Amino acid sequence: FIKYRFAVRHPQVALTKEINVGEINIFNWKGYESRLNDFTVSVIDANGTTTFSKVITTVQDESFTVNAGGAIGEIVKIQLNNSNFRRSF
Repeated sequence: FIKYRFAVRHPQVALTKEINVGEINIFNWKGYESRLNDFTVSVIDANGTTTFSKVITTVQDESFTVNAGGAIGEIVKIQLNNSNFRRSF
């Protein structure tokens, strides 16, 4: 079982090899839950092909799980869809 944590400053994790990705646990800053909205979670294989992608429009909790259904990949990426996002931590 492999668990990785993401932060806005590190929105991508490169795994050591291709694996079947099941659950992706995403942790948000407590008190800032509304700031992590409208983003895409992707699993990318060694050839650069996206094997899983899910758009998340609204997050109400400080942590949540995305089920990638066993998608094969070596990169897990979170991409904000809103280009107007500003960091102000």
